[in-house]
Amino acid sequence: MKNPEKDVAMRALANGAADAYNAGDFDTVHRLLEQVIETYLHDPDFGGSDVGIMDIMIVMLEGMDDFPRVIEVIRRMSQIIDEAPFRFGLRYFRSLTGSGFHAKLNDFAPRMNRADKGRHVLIACIQKTGSTFLQTAMMMIADCAGPKLGLSYANEENTMHPETVVSLAATNFVAQEHCRATPQNLAIAQGFDMNVVVLTRNIFDSLVSLRDMLAGDTHGSVAALFQDDMKDMDEETQLDAVITRWAHWQLDFYTSWVRAERDGLIACQFWSYEDIMYDKVAAVQEICRQAGIKASPEHIRACVETVDGNKELSRKNVGISGRGRKLMNERQISSIQVMTRFYPDIDFTPLGL
Repeated sequence: MKNPEKDVAMRALANGAADAYNAGDFDTVHRLLEQVIETYLHDPDFGGSDVGIMDIMIVMLEGMDDFPRVIEVIRRMSQIIDEAPFRFGLRYFRSLTGSGFHAKLNDFAPRMNRADKGRHVLIACIQKTGSTFLQTAMMMIADCAGPKLGLSYANEENTMHPETVVSLAATNFVAQEHCRATPQNLAIAQGFDMNVVVLTRNIFDSLVSLRDMLAGDTHGSVAALFQDDMKDMDEETQLDAVITRWAHWQLDFYTSWVRAERDGLIACQFWSYEDIMYDKVAAVQEICRQAGIKASPEHIRACVETVDGNKELSRKNVGISGRGRKLMNERQISSIQVMTRFYPDIDFTPLGL
């Protein structure tokens, strides 16, 4: 601290808080650290020489689960050391979740003005839900890119990569990721004001469709470690493998986004594969409207029809509703249905359960 008198007073409070912390007197710790934060943290005299004190404060506040204060200190400390708060890694994401606060754009891109940020759409989707069709149509309508925001590919669970999103922040994009509403994904979606489209499908149909892809020649998922052996499995065993690997993930995926919206952490629009396929033009038009993509009905129709008529662009496969239940036996169907008991507060009707 630049002012010697303030420095002595602030360090006395911080040292007192450390002594109280070691003694287990957390009430005193709270009181003394609150004085430091309220009196000195945002004082212009508070500077780089105080970073060590702030780091100790973070440790003490974390130990008391005072996550709102942790976030406040991290954000101030980031200003002093000229570094984005998200680079505190686990500390940042854990305390953000614990505090119930929303991420801010400056947590990821401190030098970016909100007016300079592009329009960002995230299609968070279960596998085999027509997400490539929807993404391609929206990209064509909005004349924008469709980047990958995570570090993995080919149907794995994805976690959005902060540095990647920061590098794309000034552009418009429609991204498609198989991602749950995890703390990191939620923070990134909040910080960049992403318009989130959650895409689902009847779980029996999506799993059978996924089996078809994995058993084919596309080698569609490096996360399916049994994929190379599928050629030696009968159809029942193939479905058992896919159900074991992905059915529970699909329930987790849907639950995570439903709870995130219900808890006020993110605004989402939920769409099923069945609803989009029923009237593709009307569905895409409404999705674009809610996502803030402005285009004429004629332009939307033309783009949807172009993508829908091109198998390479849409990457649609069989897509017959009800096919999943017909190809699964009663044991397999029951094994999926029984998993819903783990989520008593969730209505899985959109997944056909």
